[in-house]
Amino acid sequence: MKSDLDKLMERRGLDAIMVMGDEHDNPARAYLTNGAAVTGGYVLKKRGADPVMVVNGMEIEEAAASGLQVYSYYDFGWGELLQNTQGEQSEATVILWQRMLERIGVESGKIGVY
Repeated sequence: MKSDLDKLMERRGLDAIMVMGDEHDNPARAYLTNGAAVTGGYVLKKRGADPVMVVNGMEIEEAAASGLQVYSYYDFGWGELLQNTQGEQSEATVILWQRMLERIGVESGKIGVY
């Protein structure tokens, strides 16, 4: 049950979890997003807080159907990140992850990535 997530995270010593996925079935993402039909993006959950979603701007409406707080990549400066890293997506993605985690109040700690 979702109400057990914080206890499970605490038991595993996790300060937050990040679930990512693409257009393929992703049971963990579907569970956390109440079945929202998005084709990518992230779900982040800080222990003791509600999950949030970060998706492509074109999927904000569908993501909002989850009932979660929704952000787009551009809320985190994705375009600027790509420009500053000369299009190096891997490098830009690392900074994006940092910004997303900071937005939910996680600046350090143990993060479970799913």
